[in-house]
Amino acid sequence: MMKLLLLSFISERDVSTLLVSSESKMAKDMVRANTEEAVSLGAFGAPSFYVQNAPRPFQKPFLLFGSDRFEQLAYILNLKWHGVARQLLHKSKL
Repeated sequence: MMKLLLLSFISERDVSTLLVSSESKMAKDMVRANTEEAVSLGAFGAPSFYVQNAPRPFQKPFLLFGSDRFEQLAYILNLKWHGVARQLLHKSKL
C-alpha cells in the first residue's frame, strides 16, 4: 500500500531507496527522537505544528493540531493559502 501511494509522487527507484532506508537503525532512531521531542512539546497526533518566533500578536510558542489548521498556519506565517493541492484531488478515489 505504501509503495503504491509513494509511486503517485516519486519514481519507482526512489521509492525502493526510501523504503530500504526507512528500515535502517539511523532512520528508526531519528523517528524515535523526533517523536519524543514532539510529545515533550505537547503533540498528541498528526499533523502537529509547533509554532515559535511567529509575528505579532503571537508572542509565545504554541501548538496547532490537525489538517484543518493549515489555513490558520498559513495566516500566521503570512503565506497565501491555496487550499488542497488540485493535482491531488483528481487522484483521490473518495
